[in-house]
Amino acid sequence: YKENNWPEAIWHYEKSLKLKYDESTIQNLELTNLRITDHIEPLPKLFYTKWIEKTTNLYTIKTWQSLSILMTWILLISYIIKRKSHYQNLFRFIFFVSIILFLISYNTYKKNITKKEGIVFTTSTIVNSAPSINSTELFLLHSGVKVEIIDEIGEWINIKTSNGNKGWIKENKCKLL
Repeated sequence: YKENNWPEAIWHYEKSLKLKYDESTIQNLELTNLRITDHIEPLPKLFYTKWIEKTTNLYTIKTWQSLSILMTWILLISYIIKRKSHYQNLFRFIFFVSIILFLISYNTYKKNITKKEGIVFTTSTIVNSAPSINSTELFLLHSGVKVEIIDEIGEWINIKTSNGNKGWIKENKCKLL
């Protein structure tokens, strides 16, 4: 950030957020995003999507996975106890909590591990409608823009910006997170 290398700073802040959700990192990222040329307004999120994101950002992936494993063991023990006693409601509650923790753990994993994203590192790049230089030019992206990578064909990647625009750019124009 101090060297005014905005794409590199954004890449490091985004990488840091993948490891741990931190308010100061988000503030630094927002401050850095004000310095880049393209100010892409993301599509508004639905209320339940915001709730899910806030919940999954409470802990790291490993913490959610550990809680899921712990609740699975508690579920197994409560099942054994249930067969010998009258704790049916407790068993149902533990089962419900286990399922919720498993779903949160899976959602966190899917969001942070399987989703491919990158930062545009070239000064400017033209986004094409197909993976070819001769295809129609859709729009222009400048350095520092975060994109989601949908598909790859050879040296081309299909990208999606936070406002929903899609297109193809060369792979070397983008650095993966």
